[in-house]
Amino acid sequence: MIRNNDFDYEQLDVLFLMRLLCRKMRTYFILAIEQYDLTSQQGNLLIFLTKKHLNNEIVHQQDIEQYYCLSKSTISGMIDRLEARGLVKRVPDGRYTNIVPTEEAIRVANELRAVVNQYDLNSLSILTEEDQITLKKSVIKLLKYIDNMKEEEKHVE
Repeated sequence: MIRNNDFDYEQLDVLFLMRLLCRKMRTYFILAIEQYDLTSQQGNLLIFLTKKHLNNEIVHQQDIEQYYCLSKSTISGMIDRLEARGLVKRVPDGRYTNIVPTEEAIRVANELRAVVNQYDLNSLSILTEEDQITLKKSVIKLLKYIDNMKEEEKHVE
């Protein structure tokens, strides 16, 4: 078996490398949230909700659907499970329902964010500031291209 640090990444194409990087980062996140008995999606959602809550921003289910590009039923199920565990509350507000993290969710999200931030900082520390800027610009360019492809597909249908 080849150990990861012995593997020649240079022979792989850039899109495969990006998928591999995402997979490895996701694996690290899963290990970090294991102690909370959460899925990676639930952990990410708690971090998202807590960040919005601390900025005094109101979050509706539609906001979550749009942010994560997930279906209404998928997000509803995630919220149901988090609500059953006492980590979020649905708060009616006129025509909408606000999704609000509980104090326990805020505590868990803050702990998760601290672990993830440390991992991110350690990972980025090997890149120069110029490398980080170049990487960010390249990723944004790819994301915008993919977003435009999605929009063009909508118009073709």
